[in-house]
This record gives sequence, structure tokens and C-alpha cells, in this order.
Amino acid sequence: NVVIKAGTGKTNPEIPILPATGQLGPLSIDAVSTFNFASIEIGKKGIAQVPQGEVLGIQVTDTRGLGTGWNVMVKISEFQNLKKDRILKADVSIPAGKVASQKSDILNAPTATGIVLNEFDSAIFSAPKGKGMGTYTNSFEGNGEQVSITVPSDALLDSYSANLSWTLQDAPS
Repeated sequence: NVVIKAGTGKTNPEIPILPATGQLGPLSIDAVSTFNFASIEIGKKGIAQVPQGEVLGIQVTDTRGLGTGWNVMVKISEFQNLKKDRILKADVSIPAGKVASQKSDILNAPTATGIVLNEFDSAIFSAPKGKGMGTYTNSFEGNGEQVSITVPSDALLDSYSANLSWTLQDAPS
């Protein structure tokens, strides 16, 4: 006789995606990268810097044992300078990347989608009903693609930052 119950603890990153979120529970984003683009010339495309020994990506764990699916959404705020008197209209692209798992069935893996970030929630990593149970990572690099930013030719010189908002929905894609 076996009784299966939902997971309750935190899951550490399977690959070196940092920072870990420390989230607990049966459905969680365990780790998601921050992006640093360093210095980029006006009108050029820049690639996100990858700290040595790390991978840019996201890890999601679903140990609810229901097979109902889930959906990770992401959006970005405006890029603003420190004084908040300048806005940068740059395009940040996240490629579909590579989905993997060390312990879960890759045949039932969630789907990764490449996107250009904007102020609206966009699906980036999702599992339809019956998929995505276990722990899965999506490394945002692979097949020659990388997280990138395109700076327009009318940008003003300054240092800018924006916030990414990641939402894990308890709903299938």
C-alpha cells in the first residue's frame, strides 16, 4: 500500500542557475537568472554577461502530483536611469533555450518559448495538462542563441536598469 503526497520543501537548482529563490512548496520557481548587459554602444546589440560557472535560465518544480500543468509568465518594466529622468526603449530577447531535467521524464517536459520582453505578461516556460511534473530547467542559451538587448540609435548616454517580474501560474498553457 502506498500513499503519495505533494512535495513541501525547496528544490535546489539542478544546474548553476542563480539566484535561487528559496521558494517552498509543491509548485515553485526554484531559481531564475538576473541579466547584466554591461556596456553597449548606441545602436548595437549586446549579449547578457554570464558569470563564470553559471547558466542563465529558470528552474521550475511541480511536485503537486496532479498533472494539471503550469505556466511561467514574464514581463519587464521600463529601463530607467538612477535619477529616473531618462527612459531607454531597448528590446530584450530571451531565446527558447534548452529544456532539461536530471531526475524527471524528459518525454513529459514543459515547453520553452523565445520572447521579446515587454510590459505585458508573456508565456516563456509552460506545461500543458499531463506534462511538467517534476523538476525542469530551461537554460536560455543554446543553438548559438543568447539573451540579448538591442539599444536604439536615439538612446541617451547613461546607466539604466529595469525589473523583470516572473509569475508562476497554477494553470496549464
